[in-house]
Amino acid sequence: EVSAKRGDGSEFWNHREEGGLKSAPAVGDLDGDGKPEVLIAGSAVTLLCLDNTGKPLWSMAGTPGAGAPVLADLDGDGTLEILLGVGDALCVIGHDGETRWSVPLSGPMDSGVSVADLDGDGSPEIIVVDLKGGLAALTAAGQPLWTAEVEGRARRSPSVADLDGDGSPEILVAGYSGAVHVFNAKGELLDRADLGGASNATAAVARLREDEPLTVICPVVTGSLTAFQWVGGGNGGAVLWPEYRFDSLRTGVAKLPKQESRVRITRFDTGRAYVGRNEFSVEVENPKGEKLAVTLEVRQGERGAQKQVEGDAPVLRAAAPYVMGGREEAELVFECVVRRGDEELARQSRGLKAAPFAAELAEVGLAALRMETLAGTLPADSAPGVEREALYWQAKLPGLRERASAAALLSSGELNALTAELARARADAGRMAAVAALRAASDSPLHLRAANPWATFGGMDELLEGRVAPPEMRVGAFSGEIESGALNVFNLGGAPMTLRVEAGPLTHTDGSTAPASALIVREAVAVPTQMSDTAADAIPLLNQAGTVMVPAFDARQLYFEVETKGLAPGEWGAELRLRGLDTAATEAKTTLRLTVWPAALPEKQTLGLCHWGYVHSSMLKDMPEAALADQVRHGTNVFVGLFPPRGEFDADGNLTGPLDFSKHDDYLDQHAQHGLILFYTYDSALKGPAEKFSDTWNRAHVAYLRAWVEHLKARGMDYADWALYTIDEPGLRDGLVDIHNKLGKLAREADPAIRIYTDPVGDASLEDLQSMAPYTDIWCPHRNTIVNKPDTTKLDFIKSTGGTVFTYECQDNVKHRSPLGYYRGQAWLAWMHGFKAVGFWAYCTSQYDPWFNNGEAEYLLIYPGDGVVPSKRWHAVRDGIEDHAMLSALRDAADAAEAAGRNPEAVAEARRLLGADATVIARFCGLDDDGETPGPGGLAGQRRVEDRRWKAVQEARAETARLLAELTRETH
Repeated sequence: EVSAKRGDGSEFWNHREEGGLKSAPAVGDLDGDGKPEVLIAGSAVTLLCLDNTGKPLWSMAGTPGAGAPVLADLDGDGTLEILLGVGDALCVIGHDGETRWSVPLSGPMDSGVSVADLDGDGSPEIIVVDLKGGLAALTAAGQPLWTAEVEGRARRSPSVADLDGDGSPEILVAGYSGAVHVFNAKGELLDRADLGGASNATAAVARLREDEPLTVICPVVTGSLTAFQWVGGGNGGAVLWPEYRFDSLRTGVAKLPKQESRVRITRFDTGRAYVGRNEFSVEVENPKGEKLAVTLEVRQGERGAQKQVEGDAPVLRAAAPYVMGGREEAELVFECVVRRGDEELARQSRGLKAAPFAAELAEVGLAALRMETLAGTLPADSAPGVEREALYWQAKLPGLRERASAAALLSSGELNALTAELARARADAGRMAAVAALRAASDSPLHLRAANPWATFGGMDELLEGRVAPPEMRVGAFSGEIESGALNVFNLGGAPMTLRVEAGPLTHTDGSTAPASALIVREAVAVPTQMSDTAADAIPLLNQAGTVMVPAFDARQLYFEVETKGLAPGEWGAELRLRGLDTAATEAKTTLRLTVWPAALPEKQTLGLCHWGYVHSSMLKDMPEAALADQVRHGTNVFVGLFPPRGEFDADGNLTGPLDFSKHDDYLDQHAQHGLILFYTYDSALKGPAEKFSDTWNRAHVAYLRAWVEHLKARGMDYADWALYTIDEPGLRDGLVDIHNKLGKLAREADPAIRIYTDPVGDASLEDLQSMAPYTDIWCPHRNTIVNKPDTTKLDFIKSTGGTVFTYECQDNVKHRSPLGYYRGQAWLAWMHGFKAVGFWAYCTSQYDPWFNNGEAEYLLIYPGDGVVPSKRWHAVRDGIEDHAMLSALRDAADAAEAAGRNPEAVAEARRLLGADATVIARFCGLDDDGETPGPGGLAGQRRVEDRRWKAVQEARAETARLLAELTRETH
């Protein structure tokens, strides 16, 4: 049992747990409500959490007999995480009792965990010693840094202090070895102080006198007490983890020092020096938002390469690629220098001596060892498969090592093959080791985890990368929006699972329920790409049975579409239940939490969307109604029409009869009600005996346009409802600018009120644009070659004409393009520039089936199927259109409040969000250094980028909701 006593010794509360309790308790405020929680490991449960009155809040099932928990804020978000040993693994658990991640150890752990900043970068490291004498250091995210041995079991936490005063701490471990082992921050053994017997204590570190060095005090099982001082280091330095349970309060809470507000390098990652392409990356904390230059350099002997990034963001990120050769050992030096003008503010460097394939082989070997160690602890559903994998890699390794040792003698082809094989080996073995570790910490082979819906789904690689979030999905939406969530479904067992997915209904806290159509379940399906790999890009509706099949030791992703139209503001929730169609009755549950903010999506769309969707000649030609409904649902309101009226003229340039409006009117009947029509290829619809741009043709063309305008007016269409699209991409080839100008001049002659559209590319010179200006009302400059160019001369001129400005992009390799950067980000780019519409090539216009790699460049936003199958990117486009509408609503609310003299603080905050904050997100669209396709960090690196981007978008949207509520609140 566990009890709490008052100051006078009387009992405050008492809790008795079935099966008993065995560890020292940890006491700390987990949820930020100002009241502490109590955590204690049990003999029958892994971990029990009690509130401050002794009432159970939650318990963690699984392996019983866990070690004593420790509490620490690992990620700097102000919330404590829980660290404890479970079986042969270290687990980090959130305040809700959900495992964030786990890492295998060489043996079980008692109370042997400490937390301290070993390298002075402001982020804590975790130091763990287990009952087999294994010592390990890990990053705050669970990535191994180094391992060492202490000759025997150790039960209590290592202490951490700067004994010699050199600014870098030492790590001290006492245990059954009969000695205190002293290591430096890199895990190298510095000293071994004999105790004269075994110890079950932490070697406590204290400054007994101000003018003396630090003293290390350690009791021994014989009953003696031993004290040490290390001479030669002055009085020593900081004590980061002084004693057992951190301090004399024995709460187990690590009190990490608050970092001063200064520019500092907080992340310095040299990569692993795999053979081939690697990435050196850093993060620099810039608390005052100063303009800084971050310079990275990688040197190898006399050769070196530099990269510089400048910016004033709160966190600056920089990455530089480097290549590790496969034939000889390399001595690499990595350096990062941060400057403000000419003033150096921070510098960090690190050397790395790397042998070809050493990192790959070490990772495969470590993964095989982890699998072997864990296999004996796993249940029958997983153990045989993990054991087979361990045996396979143990048998495979000697041959790989032999080939790697002779790499210098291999041909280029053989070396490339070995490089690829070892890359696959470390990924495959590491993936299975991560599966085994998670299964060891779980009570079921079915594992659910919420996911970033916009990050490329990585399957089991997400475990290897530590991307293990709690299972509950959280979605925030303005009333009327369609928003998304994702759930990763992991099968940690050795047999495939067929799961039935039961979702909903969405239920409000007042008990009301949403219609079934408000929650749509889809599956993210991996499709081949033009890069000859796959991407989980297509999101078809879940099949008729509502089932998803997850192969053994594999994963699938469910994608949820939430339609909030008609939903009352407030909190909604839907239970998601996945049940296996198996005799074991496998089951897992989670919840989708939806917050509908009070502000509603404006009825009128504020940003146009065009995508050249020529449905009639595409794979969607047999479903035109469904295709149009899908386009409109995603915000399409600018349509490129290929059905101008047909006409003929005679040798004198007179029209020979009425124009044929049959196909023209059919198209308008369907599309005109939904937005702007851009009439394209109209200059080819007029036939006669004279060549284009001859006097006769020009005379007929003017008459043709006048007759067309009268017909449009008769249909009730105003000049604002349509425009002429003269020629595609002026500047792409010689003569296109001239065609635009000639057709534009004829349109002005026919009717000066006719609006004319053009989409120039970067090869159009400033002089070209100036010549086009008299004949252009709607400009749609190409994003990459005009809008995003550092030289803004062309864009400035376009804006200066006073015409309406759109923008568009048409890059390929779309299945790998960032949904938040390339697609959603374009709406924010439009906001930054004041553009009125965005565009993408293309919705469906291709002769190639996008479900396959056809050996051609890929551009499409959708897939054909039983109806239109969207991509994640297509949904991201729609979300960007909605984002723009809410930014517009916030601007209007700030303008109204400012005019009324209300709430100046909120007005100022809104202006900041609409300006500087929105610009940060706009820069995701081709302007930041993270790019829009996978870089040297591969898909894993792209997932990290998309996580950062999603966090920024979510924060901006939540802040928009708060400010809209503040600015529209009635004041009395």
